[in-house]
Amino acid sequence: MSKEVEFPLKRIVFLEFCKAALMPLFFIELALVLLYFIINSYNHNSAVATLETESISHLDELVGTQADIFSQELKSISELGVLVQKETTVFFNRLEELSPQKSQYDNYLFADNGVFYKTVNDGGASLYYSNLVKLSDYEKKKAVASEQLDGIYKHTSEANENIAAIYINTFDSMNRYYPFIEEVYNQYMPNMDIPKFNFYYLADGKHNPSRGVVWTDAYLDPAGMGWMMSCIVPIYTGDFLEGVVGLDVTIDKFLQNILNMELPWGAQAFLIDAKGTIMAMPAEVEKLFGLTELRTHIYKAQVEQDTFKPQEFNLAKTPISGVANAIETILTKDQSVEELSLNGQKYLLAHATEPQSGWKLIVLADKSRILEPITRMKHKVKTIGYLAIAGMAGFYILFLCYLLYNARKIASQISLPVVDIAQRSMHIAKGNYDAAPIKSNIKELVILNNNYSVMAGEINKLNGELREKIRKANKEIEVRKLAEQALRSSEQRLRVAKDRAESASRTKSAFLSNMSHELRTPLNHIIGFSELLLDQSFGELNTRQKKYSSNVLTSSKRLLSLINDVLDMAGAARGEQELEHSIFTLHPHLEHSMVMVGEKANKKDIVLQLHVEAVPVSINADEIKLKKILYTILLTAVNFSEKGGLVLMVAESVDCDTLQPIYNIATPDSNCLKVSIKTKRCKISPSDRKRMAAIFDGTDDSFDNFDETFGMGFSLTKFYIELHGGIITMEHSDDNAEIAFIFTIPYCQNN
Repeated sequence: MSKEVEFPLKRIVFLEFCKAALMPLFFIELALVLLYFIINSYNHNSAVATLETESISHLDELVGTQADIFSQELKSISELGVLVQKETTVFFNRLEELSPQKSQYDNYLFADNGVFYKTVNDGGASLYYSNLVKLSDYEKKKAVASEQLDGIYKHTSEANENIAAIYINTFDSMNRYYPFIEEVYNQYMPNMDIPKFNFYYLADGKHNPSRGVVWTDAYLDPAGMGWMMSCIVPIYTGDFLEGVVGLDVTIDKFLQNILNMELPWGAQAFLIDAKGTIMAMPAEVEKLFGLTELRTHIYKAQVEQDTFKPQEFNLAKTPISGVANAIETILTKDQSVEELSLNGQKYLLAHATEPQSGWKLIVLADKSRILEPITRMKHKVKTIGYLAIAGMAGFYILFLCYLLYNARKIASQISLPVVDIAQRSMHIAKGNYDAAPIKSNIKELVILNNNYSVMAGEINKLNGELREKIRKANKEIEVRKLAEQALRSSEQRLRVAKDRAESASRTKSAFLSNMSHELRTPLNHIIGFSELLLDQSFGELNTRQKKYSSNVLTSSKRLLSLINDVLDMAGAARGEQELEHSIFTLHPHLEHSMVMVGEKANKKDIVLQLHVEAVPVSINADEIKLKKILYTILLTAVNFSEKGGLVLMVAESVDCDTLQPIYNIATPDSNCLKVSIKTKRCKISPSDRKRMAAIFDGTDDSFDNFDETFGMGFSLTKFYIELHGGIITMEHSDDNAEIAFIFTIPYCQNN
C-alpha cells in the first residue's frame, strides 16, 4: 500500500492561494508572447524567401552582364590578334622580296649553346632560333627580316593594357617576342621544339581547322612571364602553317583589369575553364577554397614541356565537400545560379559562359550577406520581444512579492495553532520532556496536552534504560571500526604503491618510445640528405665537402644506432629481446667495427690492429647484435687505453667441445667464434674496475650502464652474448696495464 505524501498545513494554504491568483495571468501572458514570436517568425521566413528569389534573379542578371563585359574584353584582344595575324601573314607572303641590310645581320649571333639570337635591345622584340634547326641563309634572312614586325607588335601591346606580351612562333622553332628578353638563349631550352607546346599546336590545322582565334587554358610561360592565358591565331601561306601569333594575358592582369569587378553583397568573381580548372581568382576566393593563386612563378629551371595548373585547382575533382557536384552542374549549363554549402556557410554561385573561349565566369555571393537586412530586422524583433518578456517578468516579480506576503499572512493565521502542537511533539521526541503545554481555548487541544504529559513521563523512563544499552554497544562498534580503518589504510597504501610503480613503468616505456620517434625522424632526414649529397644528386662536391658530408652521415648513423641501443636496453630490461638469425659475411663486420672507433683512436694516437685466424666466410647469427657487441667492446678498450696505446682484436674459430667444460657453452656440438680484444697501456680507475668486475661476476645485471666509458652498456653486451648461448670474460695483468675482453658465441657455419 503506497504511502500518501504529506504536506504542512501552512504550505497547502499558501500554494492553493498562489494557484488561484497567479496561474490564469501567467498562461494569458505566455500565450501572447508565443503568438508574438510565431507571427514574427512567419514574417521573417516570408521575407527571406522573397529576398532569396530576388537575389537569385539579380545575380543571374548580374553575371550575364558581367560575362558580356568580360566577353567584350576578350573580343577586343581577339580583334587585335586578328589584326596582328593579317600583318604577319603579309610579312610571310613578302618574305622572298625582302633583303635585310648587312648592318642588321650584325645584331644577330650564335650563342655557345647553338641558339641564334638577337644581341641588341633596341626597343623592339627579342629573337630566339632553336638549335634543332641547322640555319641556312634563308632561315637567317627570315629571322633578321622579321624585325619589321616589331612596330606592329609594340603598338598592339600598348593598345591594350591587359596584353603582357606578343610573339610569333614558327614551325621551325623560331620565336620573335615583344617585349625584349635579355639573354634569351638562357631563358628557353637551347633545343626547344616549339610546335609541341599548347600555345602553338592548339592553333594548327588539326585543332583549329577554321583558322580563327583560339584561347588557351592557363599555363606556365616559358618566356618567364609566369602563369598566363594566350590568344593565338595561325599564320598560313596558302595551306602551309608558317607559325602562330600569340597575345599573352597574365593571370595577374586578369585579376587587376578584367575580374576586378564591383559587385554587391561583397560578392567575388572568378574564372574556370571548360574542365572546371580555376584560371583566375581573387584573394577572397583563394581563402575560401584553401588555394593560392599562381600569379607569378620563380623559374629555377627552363620550361621543358607544357605546364598547366596543378590538379588541386580543378574544382570538378576537388575533395572539398559539395564543390565538385556544384561545378559539375555548372559545366553542363550555359547560365544558372547554384547553391553551395562550404565550411558551414551557404553561398550562391551564379555563372555564365563566355562564348569565344568556353570559359565560365562565376560570381560567388555569401547568402548571409544577402540576407543581412532581414537578419538585422529579425534581431530587432527578437530584442523587442525579449524586452517585453523582461518587462512582464519585472511586473510579475513585484506582483508575486505582494501575493506572497498576503499568502504567508493568511497561512500563518490558519496553521499556527496546529504547528505549535507539532513542534511540542518534536521536543518530546528529542528528549525535552519539560516543554510547557500550549495555551488554547480549544477543548480538543487541552485534552491532547494532558495526554502528552503522561506520555512524556513514560518515555523519559524508557529512554534512560535505552541510553545505557546504546552506550555499551557503541563502545564495541568503535573498537571494531578502528580495526577496519587500519586494515583499509594498509590496503590503500599498497594499492597506491602498486599504481605508482605501474604508472612509472608505463611512463618510462612511453617516454622512450616517443623520444625515439621524435629523434629518429630528423635523423633519418639528415641521413637521407647526406646520402643524396654523397651520391652527388644535387651536384658535384669537392673533397672537403665530401669529407664533411661523410662525417655527417657517419655521425648521424651512429646517433641513430645509439637511440636503437637505448630502446634495446629498455627491451632487455623488460625481457622482450629475441635473436634474429641471418646468414652474413663475418670479416667486413670485424673491419667495420675497427673503422667505427677509428676516429676516436686517432685522437689518442692509439694503434688498431686486426688478426683473423681461420674464421668461416659467413656465419648464422644475429647480425645487428653481433655488430653492437664488437663496437661496444672495442669502444671500451679505446676508452681505457692511454695515449699512444695499442688495441688488438683477434678473431678465430674454435671447437665448442673444448670450451664446454670450462665455460658451459650452450651448444657444445657446434663451432664457436672466439674474439679477443686486448689493450695495452691501459689506465682504469678503481671505481670502473670494481664496476666491471660486478658485471662479469653477475652481481650487477642492470641495464643502466650507459656512459662514455662503457659504450652502450656492458650489461647489455653481456646480455646479447648470453642470448646467443655464449660467454664473455675479462683478463688483466697484475698492474692492470693490459686488459683483454674475450667473448665466445656458437654459430652455424655457412660457407
